[in-house]
Amino acid sequence: MCSLFIVIAGAVVIPTLPIAQFPLLAPPQVSVMSFYTGANAQTVESAVTTPLEQAINGVEACAT
Repeated sequence: MCSLFIVIAGAVVIPTLPIAQFPLLAPPQVSVMSFYTGANAQTVESAVTTPLEQAINGVEACAT
């Protein structure tokens, strides 16, 4: 009888228990710096940026 009372009391109290919420995490960021001395922007894009973007799955290139 006591165990039945404990189970029913637990079932009644479950909706009132606080639910811990995890903080929002920033998505992972990848920062790559490269130097291609003497190359123009088109060469750097085709030789450095595009292969890196393809190697890092799911990351869009962002030139800053």
